[in-house]
Amino acid sequence: MPLSLDRLHARVRKNTLLKIFTVFTRILLALAFLPSGITKVMGNRFTILGLDDPIGFFLKRFTALVFIGASWAFANSRSPYCF
Repeated sequence: MPLSLDRLHARVRKNTLLKIFTVFTRILLALAFLPSGITKVMGNRFTILGLDDPIGFFLKRFTALVFIGASWAFANSRSPYCF
């Protein structure tokens, strides 16, 4: 099985059309994340939802956790790789 996967990988790496497709896909992904990245670099929020909306309520509380540094402890405690 690993030998056949190695051969498949070698064939895919030699295919010029697949290389072009891969570069094109990576460029599209980079362009897709630019607007949200620029928004965060400028210090703006992703959304202006209020506390009356469930998502706005969650985001405001999560932002507070980020500012006090507790979000990473929360995320790490829920990690499947946490021992």
